[in-house]
Amino acid sequence: MVTYDPRESADDDAVTASDAPGSEAAGEGADAHACADAGAHGGMSDRAQWLVVVVLFFAGIVAPLYLYLVGPGSFGLGFRDTYLAVPMIPALVLGAVGVWTAVRGR
Repeated sequence: MVTYDPRESADDDAVTASDAPGSEAAGEGADAHACADAGAHGGMSDRAQWLVVVVLFFAGIVAPLYLYLVGPGSFGLGFRDTYLAVPMIPALVLGAVGVWTAVRGR
């Protein structure tokens, strides 16, 4: 299967920012393009990526496994309250990590 990667294409006939009419080679247009290009490839840091993976693992595997193995009533709550409270803990943590990564990624 062949995929297209625009970073690997090297067309000699392509118009660059410095070749376009009315553009400045080292002006604001080139800087804005460089910033947009860096933001597209920058993404999240390794620490933020691993934090999201750990929280997703906790929310998707550990909390349901805890409910399955320990069962309801482990916190002194009833059946319904346990099944509402235990998944809410990783949901709140996942929401906080999502907001943290969104604010940090700006």
